[in-house]
Amino acid sequence: MTRLATEPPRKSLTPTLRKRPDVAPNLMHLLRGDTRSDALDLLRVIITERCLTGDAQAIRDGSRCVSFAEAPIRQLREVFRWGAERDARLQPYGVLLGKDYLFALGGRPVIYQPDAEYDQLPEPLRYRHVRYDPLTVPPIDFTWEREWRLRADDLQLEPERCCIVVASEADRAALFTEHAEHEELRLEALGPAVGGTLADQFAESFPWPVISLDV
Repeated sequence: MTRLATEPPRKSLTPTLRKRPDVAPNLMHLLRGDTRSDALDLLRVIITERCLTGDAQAIRDGSRCVSFAEAPIRQLREVFRWGAERDARLQPYGVLLGKDYLFALGGRPVIYQPDAEYDQLPEPLRYRHVRYDPLTVPPIDFTWEREWRLRADDLQLEPERCCIVVASEADRAALFTEHAEHEELRLEALGPAVGGTLADQFAESFPWPVISLDV
């Protein structure tokens, strides 16, 4: 298993003074599923395991990578609407991380180019190749994703570095409710050991910031 050895500076979502509306300080790991329920279930697994798993699918040199898309938060709704027209399995759920943080770990933008140019890339860069050919019918164009890739088997997540993105306020409320119910069961088991209401002092709040897209 490939593990990330680089330890970047401690930072949360990247603070920035960038003014360009098309440039985002953060990157989004997009989730897919046959239904929104499937994608939300996958998000629950990610939250529980605190990990994004690398995938070699659609990566020509076979490298396992964790992929991200670049889009300002205020434009994410449009990204999902646009993307859903091109990929029916794309769902409005994901994990947002700072671009500078991912860059420090080795994440890089992909290289959009024709397949014929793949062999021109040095081997260490071939994992970044994404086919682009606007002249075919239909055109092959994934540039709307503005994809970044981190070559790794997995990426361990820390809540203070991440933000969870969900489709609706109902999803957001469900995550908080499920966490509260889990904590209640945990504290019930802990109660006899620490003495009744003292267990309440050990209650843990939901550690992840959550953004609702209301889509």
